[in-house]
Amino acid sequence: MTNYPMLINGKTPDGTESLNIINPATGASFAKVARASAEHINAAVAAAKAAQPGWAARPLLERQKALSRLADYIHANEADITSTLVMEQGKPIEEATAEVGYARFSSAGTPDRSWRPTSSKMTSSTAFSCNIALSELLRVLLPGIFRC
Repeated sequence: MTNYPMLINGKTPDGTESLNIINPATGASFAKVARASAEHINAAVAAAKAAQPGWAARPLLERQKALSRLADYIHANEADITSTLVMEQGKPIEEATAEVGYARFSSAGTPDRSWRPTSSKMTSSTAFSCNIALSELLRVLLPGIFRC
């Protein structure tokens, strides 16, 4: 079973407890995550706010390169990330694949649209109803991830 710690300002503090992540299809726990307290959340927000001015001051090309590294990481780990989404949310593999591809595309900021779903099982509403949480998380947390 995989244990996922919190990451706040480059550190991995202990959580208030560990929470089991349950696969809704099997009812079995497949991972544990650290539970954040209000203090952890405040520390994470403060770290992101503190990092934002430095991130904004970086030249555009430098920020693009950092985001491209993130997109490369997502691409290199696409199968594992997709599998985790399927196990965590019980979503169909086609939707999880589209979500991870969208996150990669959003991170890279390039016209590469190879993430688009091609399965005949996908509908236009499925493609647009993919959970955008991963990419929204990246948008909000990138300043804290790429500290100055």
